[in-house]
Amino acid sequence: MSLRMRSRPTMGTNASLRPSTERRFAQRARRRRLLSLRPLLICLALAGLVALAGWVVLGSTLLAVHTVSVSGQSRLGVGTIKNAALVPAEKPLALLDTAAIRRRVEALPQVKSAIVERAWPSTVRITVVERKPVAVVQRPGKPLALIDNTGVLFADVPSVPSGLAVLSLATPGPADPATVAALAVEAALPAKVRTMVSLISAPTPASVTLTLAQGVTVVWGDAGNSARKAQTLAALLKVQAQQPVTTDKQGHPIAAKKATVYDVSSPNVATVR
Repeated sequence: MSLRMRSRPTMGTNASLRPSTERRFAQRARRRRLLSLRPLLICLALAGLVALAGWVVLGSTLLAVHTVSVSGQSRLGVGTIKNAALVPAEKPLALLDTAAIRRRVEALPQVKSAIVERAWPSTVRITVVERKPVAVVQRPGKPLALIDNTGVLFADVPSVPSGLAVLSLATPGPADPATVAALAVEAALPAKVRTMVSLISAPTPASVTLTLAQGVTVVWGDAGNSARKAQTLAALLKVQAQQPVTTDKQGHPIAAKKATVYDVSSPNVATVR
């Protein structure tokens, strides 16, 4: 009876295969470690980019204030507005308090409103709306002052500018009822009539009086029904201007008696005397 012997790998063969297998396992392990680290590496890269972007925006002068532009002004100088704005030079635009700048500009009496904007990469843009004068205020013991339609006095003037009427007021201002009444009357006047007005007096809100050219007085009363009163006054002035010329027995023209007082305080029963 014969016995068959199974062949076994020799020790030399095992030794030659082991390093190759170990290298493969090591390479696979390294790849697995790299794959597991990929999310962390991506997060670190993103964090670095965010930090860099934050430094550029908030910490560097690349996106900081280098220029201040001003527009919308006419009476005020650009330098006056910039001095009031106090925009900090070289401050990052992202950290700029535009609301505070706007408040400082609007504190100027001549400025009605202002808009402050960031214009990237390095400019602050200021746009102002100046107050527009609608009349000149006459105050006891004080210089003439321009007033806007809201009742704000915003600039002293040495004389009355052309086209503006004079308001005679004791305590002019936005909260003064007499000021509000006088401005409402002035706004209601037709352009042709407004050019004839030299003085609007309002000692009280209910006693507004207009002085026209050649000393004609218009008793207006309060500011109620001002549009209707303005129409009545314009009609009365037109009638007076169209009065026919009369003559005496010798044919000489007789000057027509001119009215000196127009009372439109009750527009439905206006009187002339």
